Amino acid sequence: MKKLVFIRLPLFSALLITALSLGVIIISGCEKADNNIININTDSVTAFIEKKQSAIFSLNGNTLQLYYDSLLQDSRCPADVICVWSGNAMAGIKAIHNQQTHYLELPIGVDTTIGNFNIKLDDVMPYRLSGGKFSGDGVPKIHVTIKAK
Repeated sequence: MKKLVFIRLPLFSALLITALSLGVIIISGCEKADNNIININTDSVTAFIEKKQSAIFSLNGNTLQLYYDSLLQDSRCPADVICVWSGNAMAGIKAIHNQQTHYLELPIGVDTTIGNFNIKLDDVMPYRLSGGKFSGDGVPKIHVTIKAK
């Protein structure tokens, strides 16, 4: 008859092993998102970029990587409420072009140019609802339009 042998790990060690295992899974998942290259073959292209993820845009051999870092400000009226002033939101975006990093603070509807790319922030999601809830799937993301300049 076989005897079962149990190894007792202190709670800290067990949690550390679990955290490291999850970290490897999360990191490997993030790398895949960075390999998505969007070719700009028309005048403009739109894309959704989830928070802490990036997208790479390519135009005539030039690339632009956009990384949605944070929601800097959100004074928008909750989607299910009628307000006198609609408010606005501002996203913190890291842009990498020609090995130079640019930190952008873009409000909705505002555009800026980096190299031969024009970047416009179209929207920030999710929308707040009354009662502290959020619309849609609740995943923070930005909607951007990239134009060839």
